[in-house]
Amino acid sequence: MTESWKTVVPDYDRKILEAADFGGPQAWGRSPCLLIDSLLVMGTSTSGCVRATAVDGISHGYPVFVVSDGCFDRSQFMHDVTLYDLSTKYATIVTAADTIQYLKGGALKAAE
Repeated sequence: MTESWKTVVPDYDRKILEAADFGGPQAWGRSPCLLIDSLLVMGTSTSGCVRATAVDGISHGYPVFVVSDGCFDRSQFMHDVTLYDLSTKYATIVTAADTIQYLKGGALKAAE
């Protein structure tokens, strides 16, 4: 995680073992207990793990947000095509700057 992310996102850093893995099957059932209500997806590769996680997330009923400049692919073309496909079916595409701004706003509201 970059330093700017660390200021707004609690440490939830894990190694992904499968293409679509958000903690394994048991994590999907645990997520309401963890107060997870949506997914911010970043990673490598956009056409592989990012896409699979977005599809898995929406299949489990979560709103999915893919951070476009937080992921990449073997070519810019594949990255762009996958983001387009995700935006038409599975996810809302956002930028890192907009996401950080949104998260900081939520943190300020929670502190009030």
